Amino acid sequence: MVIRESYETYKLEEVVAIQIVSGGFHSLSSEHRSGLRRKDYLTVQLNLVLQNGSRLNVTNHNDSRWTIQTAGQLATFLKVPLLDHLEKT
Repeated sequence: MVIRESYETYKLEEVVAIQIVSGGFHSLSSEHRSGLRRKDYLTVQLNLVLQNGSRLNVTNHNDSRWTIQTAGQLATFLKVPLLDHLEKT
């Protein structure tokens, strides 16, 4: 199986780790009868780490539980380490 990003192709064997890291804060604005409402939320990135040191972003999602669970499943499937770079509070 191969992974494609733009015009580059990578073999699954080139994936050496799965990384989860904060994707930062994002904002969503919407209009309501009472005026403009803004919702801020934190996202978590799931990245593939390749042999050459580069990272390929798989997802940047606001459901941290889903992202952490999915990262663990992917690491288990690929038999690579899970690099958890999320700040623990």
